[in-house]
Amino acid sequence: MRDSNRFQNGSLTLVKNKRADDSWFFRYYEDLGGKRVHRNLRIGTVRELLRRRDAEKAVLSLRSSINSGVRAPETVRDLVAHYRKHELTMERKAYATVEAHESYLTLHILPKWQDYRLSEVKTVAVEEWLESLELAPATKTKLRNIMSAVYSHGIRHEWISFNPISKVRCSAKRLREPDVLTPGEFQALLRELPLRERVMVMIAGSTGLRRSELFALSGVMSISSQWRLPSPDHACETTSETQRRRQVASQSRCMSQSVMSWQNGGEHHCTKVMTIFFSLLSG
Repeated sequence: MRDSNRFQNGSLTLVKNKRADDSWFFRYYEDLGGKRVHRNLRIGTVRELLRRRDAEKAVLSLRSSINSGVRAPETVRDLVAHYRKHELTMERKAYATVEAHESYLTLHILPKWQDYRLSEVKTVAVEEWLESLELAPATKTKLRNIMSAVYSHGIRHEWISFNPISKVRCSAKRLREPDVLTPGEFQALLRELPLRERVMVMIAGSTGLRRSELFALSGVMSISSQWRLPSPDHACETTSETQRRRQVASQSRCMSQSVMSWQNGGEHHCTKVMTIFFSLLSG
């Protein structure tokens, strides 16, 4: 009976192809449930790996992994699963980052690339895919960066030796420049708004918080003799950017007076907390 734990070197073979470029294949086996399963992994074409010694270098890390007892990911789906488990966690990344990456992976990257072998994902193919998406340039750049992070994760674990996403060209240039209000326009806008909406605009315009950060406040604000910046829920508190904004934001006396006026006004009066953004939804 063969020893299933013995060292295996694998077999590197050049396979001829009449209709396409000749390709290098690496053959090895792994034990699954006590059964020996033979694998045939495509490493690359002769255009990518011109000489045999180039192909040998490409399989060095693979030879290490097949003898370590740990199965190396073969497809994008496998690598993303490992990335999610070991990198995309609350211990390593902020809550908002985890949620955003999960969304991009689930909605865009995996539906297109999950069944591709890691060596089959090509730089130009990714560029063409990104160009075909009807998304904002910044969103396409985020997709490119997440795919690159996944491949870098594979390189760090020595399962692959090259990141094809690193050379993908993708512009994050805005489709149009934002229309920024001047101080005079901002003051004119405030004069036209009812009290509740005026407070909301003052908070948004004076703190510099993003839309997602404003809604993450859950509308709950502590009121005291002096105005204090609202405390976001965990979705915001975990981001260093939000913490920095909370520390540097300075609140004006006018804002404080407006907040206190809204708090003391009729049906919205409350001694400890008040809701502003939530009240917009509840009427």
